[in-house]
Amino acid sequence: NLLKAEHPEIYYSALLSDKNWHTRYNYYCKKQPIVDNWVLYESHAGAGMLCNPLALFKAFQERADFNNYKHFWVIADDHELDYLRNEYKDLKNVYFVKYNTVGYAYFVARCKYLINNTSFHSFFAKREGQIFLNTWHSITVKYIGYDIPGGKKLVQNMLRNLLMADYVVSPNEFMTKIFNDSYRLREIYNGRYIQEGYPRNDLVIKT
Repeated sequence: NLLKAEHPEIYYSALLSDKNWHTRYNYYCKKQPIVDNWVLYESHAGAGMLCNPLALFKAFQERADFNNYKHFWVIADDHELDYLRNEYKDLKNVYFVKYNTVGYAYFVARCKYLINNTSFHSFFAKREGQIFLNTWHSITVKYIGYDIPGGKKLVQNMLRNLLMADYVVSPNEFMTKIFNDSYRLREIYNGRYIQEGYPRNDLVIKT
């Protein structure tokens, strides 16, 4: 375990049930540099190795430079953590980080590449030098964003995340319009939409 070997004080504190774990995030942002070859993947708040982030990870595995990077997956469930650590034990550059721990705050603060299919916590603020890819997770067939009742309040953190994203994956023109209209990103989003379909669909085609 990289965290245990290089930063034991963080590793052991990450095992504790610390309600204030998130307060460490600002400390790491101020005191710890971004690591250029670290990539963090999070899908549905640590629900598992799922969706578009998983498809990108698998595509990365096929690249010659995969081993030049350290890959950190955010996982919420303890049993899933144990299973995945055993499943990927032969890949020495793949690590699993428990969601909502000190270690989680540490890697969100330090990884240069951040891949998420929904949003990070409200304490998250992308650092200068980090690259944030929001892959999203669906083609919307329901009201989202400002279109839902009380959306003005509920949308705040999602809107922050979308505006911070350097890239947002959109499967088609319809979904790009949803982002622009339902989240009111039109003319204020300075990143780039990648309107090329969803990476996870490539996995279906390959199998």
